[in-house]
Amino acid sequence: MRKYIFLSVIFLIWQMAPVFAQSVDGNNDVFAFSNYKFELIEKDGKCVLNFARNRKSSSLTLDLSANCRVVRDNKEKVRSFTYKDINAKVFLIVGKVSSDSDEKSKCGEEMQVVLLKKGKVVSGKSRTGKVCTQYGTDEKVFWLLSH
Repeated sequence: MRKYIFLSVIFLIWQMAPVFAQSVDGNNDVFAFSNYKFELIEKDGKCVLNFARNRKSSSLTLDLSANCRVVRDNKEKVRSFTYKDINAKVFLIVGKVSSDSDEKSKCGEEMQVVLLKKGKVVSGKSRTGKVCTQYGTDEKVFWLLSH
């Protein structure tokens, strides 16, 4: 019985490791949303979204250039919207974030939505244009990129 528990713990740690791996430049954005744990990391100049839920982990390579941040509200919670017409919860990732922006209002040149749909995490549409992680992000952007 002890051997089984030990092996289960080792397996769980092994499964979770990619989600909490550290990027070389230390620019990870870690957050929780809708019973998932997410981490944005850089890989080969692109943003990768690692995620875990119920002992299962996976990753999603986004269409965004490195240095990404999730859009948050003024209370530091992930800004999201639920759209019943597509049966999805949606949040927005900003890419190509300028390193000289202050920490509270990081702005970038690219954006892409991520949808939680039928128990799956899927990438949505992306586009270019200035967008900030806290200020100036209207719900229209979320809607347009998710539909």
